[in-house]
Amino acid sequence: MSRAEAGLIWRRDSAASTVVGSFRPPPRALFQMFKIPYGDDLAKLLLRLMAGGLMLFHGVSKLTGGIDGIAGMLTAKGLPEAMAYGVYVGEVLAPLLLVVGLFTRLSAAVFAFNMVVAVGLAHAGELLSVGEHGGWAVELQAFYLFTALAIVLAGPGAFSIDGQRRRAGAKPE
Repeated sequence: MSRAEAGLIWRRDSAASTVVGSFRPPPRALFQMFKIPYGDDLAKLLLRLMAGGLMLFHGVSKLTGGIDGIAGMLTAKGLPEAMAYGVYVGEVLAPLLLVVGLFTRLSAAVFAFNMVVAVGLAHAGELLSVGEHGGWAVELQAFYLFTALAIVLAGPGAFSIDGQRRRAGAKPE
């Protein structure tokens, strides 16, 4: 049995308009159907807006409510209380920079480091636990962490200040 007869290859019969074998377009054709202009850049924009925008809610709550809880947690673990101010960098400054796309890779790396510290300090006991609703107990923190790492790897995209600077000829980061 040939590959065409087995349905592994599609081709048109030269004498008729019927298709020999099962009709399956090659994978490249599928990807071309869904090709969106600036699709990669739009995806990077969505990642930046989602990660930075959602983390800003956490940062703003710490700006308005204070960081006493974090400072207490740090001192209980024998760390200096002044380290609590790092939460403003990781949950306010870095997300703002991500949203606008300025120093994107650096701010995403700071964001990711902030999540590693948060898991290490506040959620270390939950790493191998299932949450109240059946999901991984630290899935939100992991989602933020890996989204930030994806931004570090992918870069800012065209719809960012870094992208504008790159097009203008300046080094973005």
